[in-house]
Amino acid sequence: MKYESIADIYSANEKIREGFRATVADVTATEATAMPDGEKWTVQQMVAHVDRFEQKITKLWQRLTKATNPDGSLTEVTIGVSKKT
Repeated sequence: MKYESIADIYSANEKIREGFRATVADVTATEATAMPDGEKWTVQQMVAHVDRFEQKITKLWQRLTKATNPDGSLTEVTIGVSKKT
């Protein structure tokens, strides 16, 4: 998928966020903490993981928005990713 502006990216991300929230909205507390057979994560753990990841991505977006053109279009940006040891 190609985005033309930061606003496009935020809009697409918000749609995904809304879908995720709708998916988990009706999950009961019992269902959220249940460990399904053969699984490694509960729904509650997955939601917490997504939340933590989103917080990290938000910080990254804040850095990237500094790399936009005055009209809001994206500038080519290279970001290095390293594995912490």
